Amino acid sequence: MVTWAQKIAFVGMTCEDVPPNQMNYTFNVMVRFSPKGLCSYGRGSTHEKALECACVGLPMDWNSVTRKITDKEWELIAHM
Repeated sequence: MVTWAQKIAFVGMTCEDVPPNQMNYTFNVMVRFSPKGLCSYGRGSTHEKALECACVGLPMDWNSVTRKITDKEWELIAHM
């Protein structure tokens, strides 16, 4: 299973932890393309859920990213 951390790394995005606020969420994150590029915030009960929350709001085809990661992993397995 491809994690959200793998997906954002594959497309060249970074993840930053954001200090918690008064909400009941344990994890707050911000994902972005570059220091001044497109960014999105997310929060959740786990780091993975916070990343998912942040990424879903971005205009990207995440299924395609998952497929490309999986294809690349299969290529590495096939060439061993």
